[in-house]
Amino acid sequence: MLIGQYAALLGLWIAAGSAPAGQGAEIDRARQILKQHQDAVIWVSAVLKMSGFGGRTQEQKAEAVGTVIDPSGLTVVSLSMLDPMSLVMGLASSMGEGLDLNLKTQFSDVKMRLADETEIPATLVLKDPDLDLAFLLPEKKEGTALPKFTSIKLDGKPKAQVLDRIVMLNRCGKGLDRQPSVSLTRVSAVIRKPRTFYVVGASPMLGGGLGTPAFTVGGEVLGISLMRKGPRTGGMSSLFSGGMSAVILPAEDVREAAQQALKKKDQKAAKPKDDAPKKAEKKTEKEKP
Repeated sequence: MLIGQYAALLGLWIAAGSAPAGQGAEIDRARQILKQHQDAVIWVSAVLKMSGFGGRTQEQKAEAVGTVIDPSGLTVVSLSMLDPMSLVMGLASSMGEGLDLNLKTQFSDVKMRLADETEIPATLVLKDPDLDLAFLLPEKKEGTALPKFTSIKLDGKPKAQVLDRIVMLNRCGKGLDRQPSVSLTRVSAVIRKPRTFYVVGASPMLGGGLGTPAFTVGGEVLGISLMRKGPRTGGMSSLFSGGMSAVILPAEDVREAAQQALKKKDQKAAKPKDDAPKKAEKKTEKEKP
């Protein structure tokens, strides 16, 4: 009798330690996604010079996880993770006329830290405080070539429903050797207004932070994890009362903003060429007797 009971308990213990039917395949798929895309998840750092605190100026170094989304090295990060003051400024602007905190942030010494620990100088090319997006591009030094970037593709339009399983990549902090990490979680809510956002059961802020990619189990990029500001409920004392939530912004929305960032880069690169003929004309005029 005792032997039978021990055998039954042993069976339950083994069953509890094994993955349910179907979950094993999801775990294998999550590992494949990690292996394929982990190098596209990088760390970004910058020195922030913040002014407006009663005339004072503060300077601090900020770090955030980012995701490379284009072979050019274009990287998306959560603006609020790289620049926490953007949340304050965004919430303050929603208070309406008459409130001006005069807060300003300047970025310097911006760097991208790749998976192989290579550090590359970068430039912040576009910020979107409403969507909590910031885009960076690597700077090419004269006489040196940029490395080959591993990037994810935002070319699909996958959809997710409540309780769909998704795969989230991240990167641990400095204390954990900045190792890539992966988690399997489920969509807990789908927000439709004012635009589509996905809320997940496990916060993507665990580990390195926001700015990281979420995938369907099939391997398509569902979106990027960002911070969503809640509505203000009124009064200066309620500046933060609307709350903030970690959400996933769909890939197609991130792609649309990324195209603007690349366009801005192209426009900036074209300016010297446009100025060249004007300089030549001025020189010609000076040479005239």
